[in-house]
Amino acid sequence: MHLVSNQLVRYTRTLCLIVILYLSSVISSAYAEVNVISKPKSAAASLSLKDVRDLYYGRRRSLPDGSAAHIVDLPVGHPARIEFYKKIMRKSERQMRAYWAKRVFTGKGMPPKILPNEEEVIRWVNDTKNVRVGYIGEVSDTAHVKVLFSED
Repeated sequence: MHLVSNQLVRYTRTLCLIVILYLSSVISSAYAEVNVISKPKSAAASLSLKDVRDLYYGRRRSLPDGSAAHIVDLPVGHPARIEFYKKIMRKSERQMRAYWAKRVFTGKGMPPKILPNEEEVIRWVNDTKNVRVGYIGEVSDTAHVKVLFSED
């Protein structure tokens, strides 16, 4: 009897893992592309992959044209954040949290401000005269923003 219950537990765990992997692939496929955005009237025409990485690693605080840039992030676990870190930064969320924890501890910088969703990111980049940079997934409306960089 004990052997049967152990096999059932293993089968159930395997099935749960398969379902989780399937659902995570469905969610991440909805965010196959990540767009780095700013307000439509931003002076910056575009950003290179290196520019985006430098901004989000805190190595740079301005755009190539010299204007100061403020960046924003999405919350932990957000599908667009996962894709952004994976595709653009080439890091996992965990690796980026560790990176910023080290920078904060050594006094070399603070991580980007976190906004709850992509709609708030769009609102935030359009809200002021300052240059603000954020990212959204391809499922978000880009009609009211300027796409500075797109990775698919």
